[in-house]
Amino acid sequence: MSSKRFLVSWMLFASWALLGGAGLVHCSAAEPREDIPSDAGPNYDPPVPDASGGSSIADSGITDTYEVPDGSVTCDSEPCVVAIAGSYDYDTGMVFCALLKSGSLHCWGSNLVSRLGSSLDEGTYSSVPRRVDALTEVTSVSLAGNNACATTADGGVWCWGDPTLINAGLDLDAGPPTSDSALPTRLDLVPSSSKVTLGGTFDGYSFATACVATDAGTTYCWGNNDTSQLGPRARTGAAPPERLSIDSGSAATIVPSIGRTFAITQSGQLWSWGSGDGRFLLGRDTSEDPDPVPTQVSGLRDVRGITSSRFHSCAIAGKTVECWGSNYLSGLGLGTEDGVDSLPRPTMLASIVQADDEDAGLPRRLDIPLQVSAGEYVTCAVMGSGRVYCWGASGQTEDKSPRRVDGLSEPAVAIVASSATSCALLRSGSVECWGYNAWGALGRGIDDESIEYAPPAPVVFSRD
Repeated sequence: MSSKRFLVSWMLFASWALLGGAGLVHCSAAEPREDIPSDAGPNYDPPVPDASGGSSIADSGITDTYEVPDGSVTCDSEPCVVAIAGSYDYDTGMVFCALLKSGSLHCWGSNLVSRLGSSLDEGTYSSVPRRVDALTEVTSVSLAGNNACATTADGGVWCWGDPTLINAGLDLDAGPPTSDSALPTRLDLVPSSSKVTLGGTFDGYSFATACVATDAGTTYCWGNNDTSQLGPRARTGAAPPERLSIDSGSAATIVPSIGRTFAITQSGQLWSWGSGDGRFLLGRDTSEDPDPVPTQVSGLRDVRGITSSRFHSCAIAGKTVECWGSNYLSGLGLGTEDGVDSLPRPTMLASIVQADDEDAGLPRRLDIPLQVSAGEYVTCAVMGSGRVYCWGASGQTEDKSPRRVDGLSEPAVAIVASSATSCALLRSGSVECWGYNAWGALGRGIDDESIEYAPPAPVVFSRD
């Protein structure tokens, strides 16, 4: 076991053994709100105020009117970040990437398997963002497992890291990578695309599953198919790119995850396939696990976002965040800490957000979730107001119910959450991270890996 892995694993398990013994730096340590019934229990469904105006999203004859939050960045200064991505594993460490408005891509953290996409020595790390020199005019970026991928303005799909994923997208006669890791490589078998998303594996230390949305509106996936993440095709090693179809037609968003894949349709339906790991992680009960057939997750409507970790999954469904899978270390946000396995059910997020407003003397308002991100034992949600709430175990404490992240300098529009280090993209286009600095993951140019409980502070970018 590497010293970095030992350091973070020891800190995480030590803090989990002292559940509640230390206050989480970035989340409030206040007692449960008095205006939430003490006997509410995990099924408590708080009243949510009606919204006035906004767009109407309807399904099954039910009209629920609300305003979908604006998650755009204003770019108050340069350099300006417009998207962030990240991946964390005990074996390979933490790595983040930030896409700048200029189209350049900058990454920091662990360089195991060359995931930083630069010429930095493999196996080292960078405590400041380093530009991925091989790429310009980047339009999207995603990280998972031992890989990172990006799309560029000309429709190109580029991947780096574990060469197994890369080889699956190459014409092998053209000369595939021969080393244990590869720098950014354009995949000639993947169609011209505007967006790429990656999913990891159960063991973490392996190549990823990848999917792209093509310019023609179709979806192609390739790579790791150990647990039928790629749908009904042979589970034999790395699979080449192949078009993916579901019964409801085209999918607006495809999200590979840890051993499973989700699709959100244009009408807001959620579909899933792959491994449920015996914990309802597909959001539905199935007699076949892994289940290779894309099937709709019933009971969820108006789905706008999905995230899934090794132990639980969460979706933004209309005005609420609903989670399912294992509640180990309070990952489902139900206000309990038991490890019960569950199908989708609402978290306590809406009631906690409402209670915070009342404590601050603010009028009743509808604060709609904007984005949700799940790490192995922690989940964080960004609200339309820009507030960030987290629950579960972050390696510092365990929050049974959502707690507001304190210390961010301004409203957030996106977050990458993990049990060690988390980063938020702020509305101005800056990025702030908090938690552990192992592998230089805080992005502040500080090489002290013993930093454990750092509050939010800006990532230091050089001018592009």
